Amino acid sequence: MHLMRFGTHADPELDDTDLQILGLLQDDCRTPLARIGEAVGLSAPAVLERIKKLEAAGVILGYRALLDARRLGLDITAFIGVIISHPDRIADFERKVAALDDVLECHHVTGGYTLLLKAKTANTSSLERLIS
Repeated sequence: MHLMRFGTHADPELDDTDLQILGLLQDDCRTPLARIGEAVGLSAPAVLERIKKLEAAGVILGYRALLDARRLGLDITAFIGVIISHPDRIADFERKVAALDDVLECHHVTGGYTLLLKAKTANTSSLERLIS
């Protein structure tokens, strides 16, 4: 299953083959070029050429390793809603949160919260320290 589905407004420069390649890379970015080529009907060198173009165009931003947080001692995943009543304080809060190792993501959201943080901590005690 692909991590991201492609919308109907994808860049018109991307054809169906590009989208198939992107989907396969999302599933496993270590898939051999020959296997991608078999799936999309291209040779491995042609796949490599397309991938390089997608990288140069900024469509592919990078490649990541997915880590098992529990094996790294991070057993708790928490989503923390934050309310900031004065908009002029949001940027300062974001700067401070960016310096915290436990906070992985910070998103502006609609609804009852101003921001939604995603954090990973070792245990509930470390989560409580983060929140307080």
